[in-house]
Amino acid sequence: MNDLRYFILISFISFLLFSCQKENGGVIDIHPKFQIYVDRFIEEAALRGKIIDFSDTGLKIEFRNAVDVETGGVCRGNHHIEIEKFYWEDLTDADKEGLIFHELGHCELNRRHRNDTLSNGEWASRMRGSPIPEGLSAVINYSGDRRKYYIDELFDETISEPSWASYRPDYYEIKDSPRSEVFYSDSTTTSFRKDFILDREDNFEIELEVDAFQTISYVGIQFGSSIFDSSFRIVYTAFGKVVIDSGKNLYGTMRDIDRSSAVTSGYNKITLRKINDRFIVYINEQFIYWFDVPEFYTRVVESFKSREGDAHFRNLTINKLDL
Repeated sequence: MNDLRYFILISFISFLLFSCQKENGGVIDIHPKFQIYVDRFIEEAALRGKIIDFSDTGLKIEFRNAVDVETGGVCRGNHHIEIEKFYWEDLTDADKEGLIFHELGHCELNRRHRNDTLSNGEWASRMRGSPIPEGLSAVINYSGDRRKYYIDELFDETISEPSWASYRPDYYEIKDSPRSEVFYSDSTTTSFRKDFILDREDNFEIELEVDAFQTISYVGIQFGSSIFDSSFRIVYTAFGKVVIDSGKNLYGTMRDIDRSSAVTSGYNKITLRKINDRFIVYINEQFIYWFDVPEFYTRVVESFKSREGDAHFRNLTINKLDL
């Protein structure tokens, strides 16, 4: 009889505990700096027909106490995410979102790392993870059309390759299009800066030749602003490394190519075209990359080198394209 009463009591207490947990749900403990990105994750899920609110699982996201140079963030399981504070502070807004989405991909969507690439060499998934295969960069351009694809893939890894992955416009496809000269200089210099006036909807082309002179410096152009964090850069080294980069106020690093066959010794011709809503980059008339035009940028282009050296610039041309 006592055993029966004990069993009934334990069953009743268990029922109360279960009911309380179910009613209150999991504990939500999110550091304020991460909340906006969690909100975006929930919104993006809803746009794709998935309802996520973490009421059943709880969610804890906090800064890691100890410095870990190996990872920017980690999902500890049980919807517990730790973020490396020093790493976080250096990220762009887009990269912060991408990091939180990646960790929530582990915790909430049960996604594992996916390290395959698209046909253009860019990562096929925001779930790219360590270790990075040899010869590839960890960089993900998480902006514009690419951002939409990466979020689509995060919630549905069976989606097809995006059409932009095969976008490789030939250098000569607009050779017969009318153009009007905005600026031209045939002088050779070790530095330059040129402001030009065009409307936002105008298409244009910036072209010049750059010689790195066998230095280890990154050389090329900076445009869109004279402020580093608000500008874009197209740079290369004498050893063939090409980087297309932007500041913290924009997209961060967008493309990192270890050894590009387009780069040669001596002068290399860099071409930047704005065609509608895309910037397109060529080196020596070979297509390198395209990326989205931001809503705001200044019409200014200037020389860039990562350290003092003997880099030379010549034959700067700016044309308005009438397409």
